[in-house]
Amino acid sequence: MMPDLDGWSVLAALRKDPELADIPVIMVTIVDEHRRGIALFRAFSATPRDGQRRCRTLAEDRGRTQPRAAYPQRRSSNWASVGGCWRALPPDPKKCALALPTGNHYLSATKNTPLGGCQMSGLVTAQSLLHGAVYSLEHCGLLLGDAKLLYENCSYATALVVAAFAREELGRGRILLKLRKRVLAGESFTVEDVKTAYDDHVRKQEAGMTGLTMRADNASGLGKLLQTRMKAPLGSKERQEADRQVGKIDQLKLKRTPDDRHRLRMKALYVDILSEEQWNRPAQELSRTDAYEFLTDAINEYGVQRERYMNLQLLKANDPDEIHDALVQWSDRPQLPHVEHLPYPAAA
Repeated sequence: MMPDLDGWSVLAALRKDPELADIPVIMVTIVDEHRRGIALFRAFSATPRDGQRRCRTLAEDRGRTQPRAAYPQRRSSNWASVGGCWRALPPDPKKCALALPTGNHYLSATKNTPLGGCQMSGLVTAQSLLHGAVYSLEHCGLLLGDAKLLYENCSYATALVVAAFAREELGRGRILLKLRKRVLAGESFTVEDVKTAYDDHVRKQEAGMTGLTMRADNASGLGKLLQTRMKAPLGSKERQEADRQVGKIDQLKLKRTPDDRHRLRMKALYVDILSEEQWNRPAQELSRTDAYEFLTDAINEYGVQRERYMNLQLLKANDPDEIHDALVQWSDRPQLPHVEHLPYPAAA
């Protein structure tokens, strides 16, 4: 049911708008008013179960009508009480995508199989994407708290797995914020678009990266390079060369780290065959140090994002996407959990 207007009123308004008058419409109704539909707006009438007839109708109309690629998403005077405009019906008879404006988003009838029915999906708002980003950050903190408890109980492999999923939630939140920015710039995304954007473990690991930590033994090549960089005077040739080499290592690590973290999560989670006589045993393969380093980095990255969210004055100073104002207007926004840092293993 639509608020304020019924389907016939919508059809009448469509016919009056020159930009929308050519859009073909399929009328799905149990009321036998075929003549009224045809008279109003070249509308076709079919019972809800008559999928073959709807598919045939679309195929016939496809040959008669040149669909427009897109219509401007503006607020027309004819639609003031409805709250938006309509989107074009695509030429593919397997995809019925007639969008009905309802309040702050659009409802569209879509089905990627031959038309035996339709399911309703909507365009996601910037506000909804912000909520999803915050909920993801909240869940990241909760997972890290659980990972910390597992670590303290010596379940190091499981702690690493949970921390890896926490990192993915951090990445999910950052992906949603990028989508929100695009929505504010005028793009539109369906629920399926949003799911596709974060439907990959490695992609979420990559999106969740806010920095890199380099760890190396002092006797190793990297350890010696880092020591040289710290000791060399600023501006010296020695310092510049060390900076150049560290920069190259940084770039390589940036590319490798998301995949490395995903593989480490899989190694910590599953028993897997490695050779004819060798198996991966997570509880035996993952050490306390592995879990400590992974969990510590995740807690640090979460802490930076949590501080940005909790300290709105800090956020306001650098707020190109108006997140500060949106958060202020969100009266019941969740408070993010605080996660304490782990003590260094040698002192535990």
